[in-house]
Amino acid sequence: MRRLPLAALATAAATLAAPAGAAPPNEFVLRGNRTAWVDVKVGGGGLNLGSVMIETRGRFAGVYGEQIESINPQSVGKTQGWLYLRSFTTSGGDPEPVRVGRDAFDPGVVRLYLIADGPTTVWVDTHTPTRLNPEPKHPVTAAAGAVTLARSGDALAGRTALPVAQRSFTFAGLLAEGTLPALAEAEVCVNRAAACPQPPVPAPMRSGLFQTGSGWNDVSEVTGPRWAWTSGYDPQFAMAERGRNTARFSLTHAAEIRRAVGVAFTLTLA
Repeated sequence: MRRLPLAALATAAATLAAPAGAAPPNEFVLRGNRTAWVDVKVGGGGLNLGSVMIETRGRFAGVYGEQIESINPQSVGKTQGWLYLRSFTTSGGDPEPVRVGRDAFDPGVVRLYLIADGPTTVWVDTHTPTRLNPEPKHPVTAAAGAVTLARSGDALAGRTALPVAQRSFTFAGLLAEGTLPALAEAEVCVNRAAACPQPPVPAPMRSGLFQTGSGWNDVSEVTGPRWAWTSGYDPQFAMAERGRNTARFSLTHAAEIRRAVGVAFTLTLA
């Protein structure tokens, strides 16, 4: 059983011992055997899911939060979380953990989701004092899929089915290992159409976060050399129709990419 330090798109480096005794003042803990949510009241200092450690044997795990009440109406809908997908690796080693959402929460009510596929513990370091002691008791569904991209000439492509609820957080990620030429383009999306709606992402955009009409995208260079493209669909964006969707992944001009995998995840929101 691994306890994974989750730094955005960085390889988990070690198995650490679980903390003993009560949680430190800057930390709260989520535990459970299945995905579930709980509403928590956030005080004047707000709440930031600054860093996370996870112990799990499941295919996926993590924490996700959505601001549902605030004295500032513009804060409602803010999201933040961490997602661990065991299949998000090209080498068979430790998976690549991913930070999802970027907004710290304001005072008010935040709905916290424990993401769990079997017995899971999540330690959340807020970097500021907190008195939260959440116990997620309201179950919701979560699902994940993965595919190794198949080669056709200098292109790689793959897809996997994903059952998506109409109100959901949905994520797709593509991880490639090898040399990436300047002409390479990547597509990562989840929908019910025959293709991705947004234009391919050119390889020269080697890092950074950018907005699209359907969600947020992140392009990162990680060690190896490895490259990661991720797309997230938060509930405030127009998501694909509920039901059976398809996560699609492709790379063009990728003759020197040795291996690429695509992963997809969806969390039904209350």
